[in-house]
Amino acid sequence: MKLVGTLAALAALGLAVLPTAAQTAPDTTAPTLRTPMKSSFLVGRAIDKSFPPEAGCPNGVNAREKLSWHGSDDAGSVRYTVVEHTVGEGDSTLLSHSKKTTVRLYGTNWNNDCGGGAWQPTGWTVKARDAAGNTSKHLVRGGLIAVTQDNRKVDNVWNQVVPSLDYSGSWTRSKSARWSRGTLSRTSDPNASVTATVTVPAGEATHLALVMAKGPGRGAFEVSVDGVVSSTVDTYAAHLRPRVMTWQVALGSGTHTVKVVNLATAGRPSIAFDAVLTN
Repeated sequence: MKLVGTLAALAALGLAVLPTAAQTAPDTTAPTLRTPMKSSFLVGRAIDKSFPPEAGCPNGVNAREKLSWHGSDDAGSVRYTVVEHTVGEGDSTLLSHSKKTTVRLYGTNWNNDCGGGAWQPTGWTVKARDAAGNTSKHLVRGGLIAVTQDNRKVDNVWNQVVPSLDYSGSWTRSKSARWSRGTLSRTSDPNASVTATVTVPAGEATHLALVMAKGPGRGAFEVSVDGVVSSTVDTYAAHLRPRVMTWQVALGSGTHTVKVVNLATAGRPSIAFDAVLTN
């Protein structure tokens, strides 16, 4: 009774009355979590030449990827757990109760033709947890990829969207074990181009990445998406770097064109196109 009388007296004097613990509403609001529909390729890294390495196995490709996300909560900090799902080896935890907001991953087009475990990643569940224990979670896909080679051959074992390729101008094809699937298309022709056209189904998305050879004699190209210039990319490197993911774009549903045009850079006029990745 004495406490009630004190609170009434404070209220009568116009002073603020803080709520007691019993009056404080519990936090039941889940944190905000933003994730992409699919993981992205790790531009600047080279794709594997072939995997697995056993003789007689079909050429499979591993490509480095990354997954980034963002979470927030009005009540304070957010921690994250990331679980990887695979074709046939179950789930594994990549992060647990971590502050990190990005992980580096592998995507692959290998289909187990040579045996071994079915470790290929079908996707990742990202879970955000606030201080009160409320959670939000999203599934992100993109670990299964398709590789369209410069000669239009495709190992599309997981049914990703696959672009068609159209060349314009003068191109020559070379063969070497250093290139993806052993072939590479080069040009020194000013304004020679290669166009990748891809149709993404409704409700779907893909990242499309260009795989090029970089080196001392390599020049720059201009890339446009659906007729709009997006970037200028220089493929110069002090030493030969084959099979490099040099550029990528995220594409939503619909039909899209990605056009690469050789800029015939003075002193190093050639570009070398190797493959296109989609996920």
